Amino acid sequence: MPRRTPRWEQANGRGHRRGVLLWRVKASLRLPPLRALSDGSYRTVLVNPKITGKARDALVAAARADEALDPAKARYARLVEYDVPDRDGDGKHEIIALLTTILDPREATATTLAGAYRHRWEHEIGNKQLKTYLRGPGKVLCSEASRHRLPGDLGLPTRQGLGKVVG
Repeated sequence: MPRRTPRWEQANGRGHRRGVLLWRVKASLRLPPLRALSDGSYRTVLVNPKITGKARDALVAAARADEALDPAKARYARLVEYDVPDRDGDGKHEIIALLTTILDPREATATTLAGAYRHRWEHEIGNKQLKTYLRGPGKVLCSEASRHRLPGDLGLPTRQGLGKVVG
């Protein structure tokens, strides 16, 4: 998951199925801290980027007062920041910032969210190994349901576990 500024559409409930998001953002992203939470994360507010100046300041003030927010204008979020001290390479001592729509630390602690993010990358690395090393050079992954399957499928699963490597 690339580190970037979250898109308003994602944070505002569009583009996801279950209403819960967890994504990595730039550690330099400045979000207003509203309240420190029991697990070390903090509650913040995401304001629609089209809203600026005094209108934005009023929304942040309303969020600090824990008022209900118009979801078209602003949404509460939670920020988890951590570092991995024993990490090798260029990422050593890098702050990792995760933004989530899970507001209650009892539903998912900061440690749980950091673990979920780590496991996601372990999965991505496994996919890379499958695609790059196990299928062999010049092979193409295609769906099991593909009408254009070539004879001699190797039978290696794709990311979804339903496809084969053909070549």
